Formats: sequence, structure tokens, C-alpha cells
Amino acid sequence: MLPNLDRISGDGDAVAWAILERAPDPIDQGFLESLAPEAWLWLGRFGTRQVTIALREGSADLLHRGLLATGLSVCLRSEDDRDTMVSLALPCVVAQHLDMAPVEVFAEIADRVPDARVAELLRRFGARSDVTLRAFGWEMVMTPGGLDFQPLP
Repeated sequence: MLPNLDRISGDGDAVAWAILERAPDPIDQGFLESLAPEAWLWLGRFGTRQVTIALREGSADLLHRGLLATGLSVCLRSEDDRDTMVSLALPCVVAQHLDMAPVEVFAEIADRVPDARVAELLRRFGARSDVTLRAFGWEMVMTPGGLDFQPLP
């Protein structure tokens, strides 16, 4: 299995970045409804990629952007909460590596998303103290470009 930055296409990163740049604060349902049908995919990929880049660069801003993109992706295309939590493990671990409190980071993002169910999931997950990469099916690997994540085999 390839690490995330090699495995996950960045083709939609510029579009996802532009979506986040023009998003109101807080984001409302009307804004989400104005997005292209593919926005969930662009935001989801961007979220995972930015969290990895945040780890490499030590960037709280990229961590916030990545987590917001992931949250909006889930708002746009609801999935099983267990699948969402697998994705949320990465920003939780990166927040810890950046000496940030996951509960605070996740609460900030929860305050911005329009879907109450997703906001509550973010708050609950950020407050967990049992999140490890292994428990959620991930491992951290060193690549020529720096640290990255990949699914466990």
C-alpha cells in the first residue's frame, strides 16, 4: 500500500482550496448546496492530504484547513460514522504531534460546519483519549518526502 500523498490524487486540491477560501464562517447549508456534486471528493482528498502536509510542515493552519475540508466532505456525502472516524484519526494524531489539544481543534471545526450530526461527531471524536493510528487502521511511515500515513496492510 502506498502512503497517502502518493496514493491520493491532488488533482482537486486547487478547487478544494478555493472552496475553503470563499466559505462563510460559519458555513451554512446554502453554501454547501451551491457546490458542484464532486466537491465531496475534492474536499475529502484535500483534507487527508493537507493533514499529512501539516504534519510535515508543523502547520496548525493546514491542520485546520484539512480537518474543515474533511468535515465538509462528510456533510456533503454522509457515510457510516465508523468510516468517518477512520479518517478523523489522522488529524487527531497530527494535532497531538503539533502539541495542540485535539478537543479544541475539533471543536473549532465543529462550530463551522452546518450539519449538526457531523458537528457532534467532530466534538465527540476530538474529545476521545483513546485515538491511536493502529486502532484506526493506520501507520506512520517515513518517505523520501517526509512523514506520511498509510493504511495498515
